[in-house]
Amino acid sequence: MHRIFGGSRYLILVAVLASYLAAAIIIIYSGLLLIHILVELFLHPDLSMAAERQLVLECIELIDAFLLGTAFYIVALGLYELFINPHINTPNWLHIESLEDLKARLLAVIILVLSVFFLEQVINWDKKSDILALGIAEALMIGAITLAIRLQTTRPAGKLTDTSPGELSAPHTQTSETSQFSAEEA
Repeated sequence: MHRIFGGSRYLILVAVLASYLAAAIIIIYSGLLLIHILVELFLHPDLSMAAERQLVLECIELIDAFLLGTAFYIVALGLYELFINPHINTPNWLHIESLEDLKARLLAVIILVLSVFFLEQVINWDKKSDILALGIAEALMIGAITLAIRLQTTRPAGKLTDTSPGELSAPHTQTSETSQFSAEEA
């Protein structure tokens, strides 16, 4: 039974591959869209204020799409690191040790996406719609997300339950350093 549950962690590869493919599709599509914008800019130059505003808006939308692609990539990488191989070569700031780490990184990207979305709305504002309500709603969401991240990361080490798969499946006699799954244990 232990071997079955230990091997079942590889089921998460479905989520890893789906997240990675979503990231790749979004990033490649955004790259192609950038090429399209550049070609249009050089083939049909328009130096009017309206064209400048449209170009700025398109570039902000590109940033938004790249951020979404990054979020999917972080999810794919984090799930792989948590469930399959914790010894992936990643920068320290991207190293995921628990589901809480993964959630915090994903929430940080969501804050960026919300900010970019609001900036898009400000640029497109027609002075008729109520942008103040949208701004307040987004500020409240960003504040709540920020608070959740801070509460999660400021808990004392002994108070936070580690939900990484290695910790959950390890016998109680092992330390956290020896309880992580390794690729060789499968």
